[in-house]
Amino acid sequence: MKDINGIITPAITPFRDGIIDREGISVLMDHLHRINVSGIFPMGSTGASPILPKDMHKKVIKEFFEFKKENDVFLPGTGKNSIEETLDISKFSEDLGADALVIVTPYYMKMKQDSIYFYFESLLKIIDTPIIIYNIPQLTGNSIQPETVKKLSENYSQVIGIKDSSGDMSFFQDYILKSDGKLKVFQGQDELLLSSLIIGASGGVCATTNFTGLAVDVMNSFKNGEIDRSIDFQKKLSSVKNFLNARTFPQSYSYLFYRLIMNIDITGTPPPLTEMNENEKNEIYERIKAML
Repeated sequence: MKDINGIITPAITPFRDGIIDREGISVLMDHLHRINVSGIFPMGSTGASPILPKDMHKKVIKEFFEFKKENDVFLPGTGKNSIEETLDISKFSEDLGADALVIVTPYYMKMKQDSIYFYFESLLKIIDTPIIIYNIPQLTGNSIQPETVKKLSENYSQVIGIKDSSGDMSFFQDYILKSDGKLKVFQGQDELLLSSLIIGASGGVCATTNFTGLAVDVMNSFKNGEIDRSIDFQKKLSSVKNFLNARTFPQSYSYLFYRLIMNIDITGTPPPLTEMNENEKNEIYERIKAML
């Protein structure tokens, strides 16, 4: 198994004129290779996976896979509410050659921990590929507790990590402490990256890498023991992320990719997500450009 650490990109899903933008995916992958991220994660929240039907979900994963390089760590998101659909997309990704699968908790329906455990157990009895569990309760309405993750990892060796995007540092730290160093724990909020690395995170799943290498700069300077430099990079990264937290998601990330990397003035997200208005686009572009 490839080593999974460092900065992982939850990729946008480039769309133009209502269809998958293959050129956009190609340019995005070139950009990610240029800034040297550690892994590529299509079909997460930033990729608008919940609004895509199963067949389109699989098609996006395949398109990204076709543009990856041999040494790329490929971590497609395969989670759907339905166990059957998640298994279908997961087996499809396994057959492609995914290095690990990122599977979000079920969403919309409020669930107790025993139901969340049953969901993942049903998958793990069939899936052989390593799995990173994805916790983002502010969007799913469900939070998987550290004890549940620990129990799953003790019973199923395929569970190798957790991506936590809750933004709760106390909760995040519990994942690290209760895993006893046996799981990889990734921070999903860019503004908390350096703080998370200090307390033992394996890395970050950083959406800003779709248009800037700041998160990679934070990681590299931290690994090199250049703490002052890592703090400076984190301050800049936090400014960018905190500004975007108050803007439309995931459209703002897709727009910044198209505007900053491809120099095209479109939002570029899958339907039914619509174009941002000109005032919003111009404000985002001018403010972010000034921060970078």
